Amino acid sequence: MVFDELEDVSEIPVRTEDEHMATNLSTVTGTVTAGVEHQCLLLDGYLLVGGDRTVIKAGVRVVVTGRVVPDMVTSCQQGIPFVVTSVRPDAEP
Repeated sequence: MVFDELEDVSEIPVRTEDEHMATNLSTVTGTVTAGVEHQCLLLDGYLLVGGDRTVIKAGVRVVVTGRVVPDMVTSCQQGIPFVVTSVRPDAEP
């Protein structure tokens, strides 16, 4: 699969069943910002890969759980890749 041809980055296949992944989860809370490339969304220096794009939008405050994958190749050219396993809006202002 060529990632540059994807219409929606939420279609990127992400393995979540791996035991290593389950033990290295992190949670990040903050306001999502738009990257310079189309459909690239950032949160506190992380590039958000996958996740529900009806929740993950620029300007929205979210709580995201996932794992950092620093060696993942992306077309966004910004941020450290963070593979999202769950996301929810943040109720805190």
